[in-house]
Amino acid sequence: MPSHSLPGFMRPVSLHLLQHNPAESEAAGSSCPLSQLIRAQSVASFVSTMARMRGLRPIEYRTVKDCIDNMANTVDQLNQSVQELSRADQDFDWHVGNVESWVGAALTFENTCLDGFRNPTMDGNVKVAITTRVTDCAQVTSNALVLVDRFASRHKAGASSSEGTANLP
Repeated sequence: MPSHSLPGFMRPVSLHLLQHNPAESEAAGSSCPLSQLIRAQSVASFVSTMARMRGLRPIEYRTVKDCIDNMANTVDQLNQSVQELSRADQDFDWHVGNVESWVGAALTFENTCLDGFRNPTMDGNVKVAITTRVTDCAQVTSNALVLVDRFASRHKAGASSSEGTANLP
């Protein structure tokens, strides 16, 4: 069985996209769990900065603080995903399943952050600044989840077809 460590995992996804779907290849570079972790850390830092702004109404402050917690959870889930990819040499399907779960959880935390800003009393520059960044981050996390799912499906299909040919005379 070939190695599927982090570089091995990312190389087939990127190479496949470059060869078969150039339109998606650009998205692959910014949607892998490692680059998404960096993006989420940046957004989490920005949200933390917004909590220190003067003049926030109490509801804005509480919503921003909740968003900080959710973005910290997002970063944690993506960090676990990146670490898990580096261990995918053995029992690949189990490790990739963990990655799919954790990237999905990261997306849920991002959406939970956004839910707090859907309150009609939330309005203004703080809402716009945070929701714009978190929405962008959530879209890229969603793309990363799709890429991981596609890669896992192709790996399973490849493993099934190679297992079937191994029994041929």
